[in-house]
Amino acid sequence: MTDPLVQCLLARDDARAADAWRRWRSSTDIDSIRWAHAIMVQMIREDLLQRLIAGDDAAPRLAGLARRAWTYGTTRTALARKLAAQLNAAGISPGMIGGSVAAFMHRLADGPIRPVTDIVLLVPRHHVH
Repeated sequence: MTDPLVQCLLARDDARAADAWRRWRSSTDIDSIRWAHAIMVQMIREDLLQRLIAGDDAAPRLAGLARRAWTYGTTRTALARKLAAQLNAAGISPGMIGGSVAAFMHRLADGPIRPVTDIVLLVPRHHVH
């Protein structure tokens, strides 16, 4: 069965998202939330998330987890950009920037979703010592 939080993210309308959210919250202990879930919580559209957590005793903690996941992803993206710039300045062009960070480095517009957990920079073998 699909994780209710994934169902919330994929729901076609807010009512289905709210139903999936309620199922997820009823089965989730906020004190042992998985990092993957924190990342998914921050991916929920902000106005919807505010409605979903309204009245929840854990609302401040859920909002904090979402901010933490967003901040983590944002700093990882900034680090990837800095590393790529330093490599370029040294005459080493990364052949590829991969992982989830790649999707966000090449977006046309910045958005609130940055679920970045890894950074992969591939460089030509002759630059590796």
